[in-house]
Amino acid sequence: MKTIGIKLGLLFVLCTGSWLTLTSCSKDGDADSGSQSVQPSFEASVDTIFEGEQMSFVNTINSTADVAYYWDFGDGATSIAENPSHTFDAVGNYVVTLTTTVQGTETSVAKEVGVYRHELENRPGLVTYMESLNGNIMVCAHRMYHNVLPENSMSALNASIEAGIGMVEIDIRQTKDGELVLLHDSTLDDTTTGSGDLTDYLLEELGQFYLYKADGSLSNEHIPTFKEILEVARGNIYIDIDVKMENYLKIYQLVKQYGMLSQCMFTTDELSVCQSLQNADSKTILFPIVREETDYAAYTLTGLDIRIFQLNSDMSQNQTVVDDILANGDFFFANIYINSNVTPQSNNYVQVNNFINLGGSIIQTDYPVTLKSYLQNLNLN
Repeated sequence: MKTIGIKLGLLFVLCTGSWLTLTSCSKDGDADSGSQSVQPSFEASVDTIFEGEQMSFVNTINSTADVAYYWDFGDGATSIAENPSHTFDAVGNYVVTLTTTVQGTETSVAKEVGVYRHELENRPGLVTYMESLNGNIMVCAHRMYHNVLPENSMSALNASIEAGIGMVEIDIRQTKDGELVLLHDSTLDDTTTGSGDLTDYLLEELGQFYLYKADGSLSNEHIPTFKEILEVARGNIYIDIDVKMENYLKIYQLVKQYGMLSQCMFTTDELSVCQSLQNADSKTILFPIVREETDYAAYTLTGLDIRIFQLNSDMSQNQTVVDDILANGDFFFANIYINSNVTPQSNNYVQVNNFINLGGSIIQTDYPVTLKSYLQNLNLN
């Protein structure tokens, strides 16, 4: 047996800089048999591939030996052609492996290919949709309809879609093995049957735990992955991503790969994060939090393309900030009836009416269906 280190380097490789270790084996088990070995290598025909499109692979081996080729495309398909073409039918990351055999000696090389999804053509991007509201108000379900169903769950997403809610807010964290999942807290204790820090668990290990509903009863649901959420949300609902980890760019990469960049906005209260995200892609929708009167001016002075701002409880009542936002043709979002014993009915919808009078555009709430119905009765949703 002999070990070969090959550096990954193809098309948005998500683990750039790491080395993939492969093994090469002689069929007769004798590495010293005098047989030739050929160092395999290959290139892809394009820099970006989308699902359903064909990619060509060209081996770049420089050898006069009689070489047998075996390609594994990582999606269950294989080929023995010298320079094959392959169509990846689904979004994802695939490890493409070329194994060459010369006189009984096998040697392999692998590269990771990222397969992307096009942005939707038949659904407006979030900013375009906001510009078409004409005074109407969008409702955003805080942690996705969590007063009825488990928060940050697949059932809560489906219920929000079925109820016609315009947007859901979700919380993203990372597991021990780097998988992106939905969980508000850093620990499993309050919302699942598990305990301890999320980062102590592999994604596969999370499957043993179940989510609790808001009333404390147990559901049959598990913590969903961000990929699962993107699949279901695509074309059906907009997403406010509350990032609970430092690596915003990793989340951006997955959103882009799933063709959802125009449908999602990234919550942050750090100017450096805004700059990093738009440096990566100018189409990223930033959603900064305005906590002080000077924050809005600070964001606008950067020259970044920011159209939607989240105002905290004080700033949502600050007429100066509100007037500046509206004068610039921008939009503001506020939390109403969130994490509070105050309900729309107990408050007689006073908070909603104040938001309407101020000219707000998005309400995030723990009572999405109730507020949607109220706004519809006012012809504002």
